[in-house]
Amino acid sequence: MGGMEQRMATGEAAVLRAGRQTSRTYWRMPPPALPVALGFLLPALGLALLFDYWPALQSLRLMFYNWNLVATDAQFVGWQNFQTILADPRFATALRNTAVYAAALIPLQIVLPLGIALVLRPLATSRLSTLYRSLLFLPMVISLPVASVV
Repeated sequence: MGGMEQRMATGEAAVLRAGRQTSRTYWRMPPPALPVALGFLLPALGLALLFDYWPALQSLRLMFYNWNLVATDAQFVGWQNFQTILADPRFATALRNTAVYAAALIPLQIVLPLGIALVLRPLATSRLSTLYRSLLFLPMVISLPVASVV
């Protein structure tokens, strides 16, 4: 092996060793940082569990019950709720309407703003750029009461 190949091989080996060494120790926290990190994470995790995951789990449980939201007793019906909704012709209509709405609106919400941005892009580099930026930022600056008076 020549000098250049040997230097490249040892250089690559050093990079691999350094990468392997940093990847092993990169995510390891020193012991005092762990309680601080948990102190910041636990309130957010608790709120997410309380307001996101608990209602979702309750909804999954209630799918198998016959309950009218007012009565205190709920009758377990199993898969009957799903059989009922799949047999209802209004469900098929609602599903089709949702698919048509999404198929029409999602591309429109992507293409229309992109087209407007492409049309207005030359204004950002012209002599009117200050006016353009001011008009673009104006709705964020004007407060709601002032805008409602005008």
